[in-house]
Amino acid sequence: MQKKPTKSKRNLFLLLAGLGLLVLIAIFVLFQLVSGFFGNSLNHAEEASKIGPTIDGVGCYHETIRRQQACTNPVCEVSASTFFPICVGTAKSAETICQGVPDFNTAWKEGITFKTNPQWAQDKCRELREQDISRCVKLMKNLPGSCDARKQEKKN
Repeated sequence: MQKKPTKSKRNLFLLLAGLGLLVLIAIFVLFQLVSGFFGNSLNHAEEASKIGPTIDGVGCYHETIRRQQACTNPVCEVSASTFFPICVGTAKSAETICQGVPDFNTAWKEGITFKTNPQWAQDKCRELREQDISRCVKLMKNLPGSCDARKQEKKN
């Protein structure tokens, strides 16, 4: 004669099954977020390469802001920000947007990734008459690499 499972064993089984299901749901949601981020980032990068040559660096900034404002979640906003450095790198003119931006090595040494509001970025945002300085500064931190790449192209 077989013993019936005890109530505590059945409860433990249900608990473990529930936790397993929860983990699967979490993995699915995370996968959707990550794949959406990279998929959108690739779309923004491709579009930046096409649009960049038709506008200047300031236009790239305004287009990036427009894309971010159309977003409904933070993942979309971060993804949309990938548009800016690529657009500036391919823009027909970037002298205005790159003026006053430190070279990448200087910016790195000054701790561009750690400083929340580098002075040059704040100045650039004021020059653009940007209302949301915080958002603007986050975008400006991408400029040193793009502006350096443009300077290198001119030398070659």
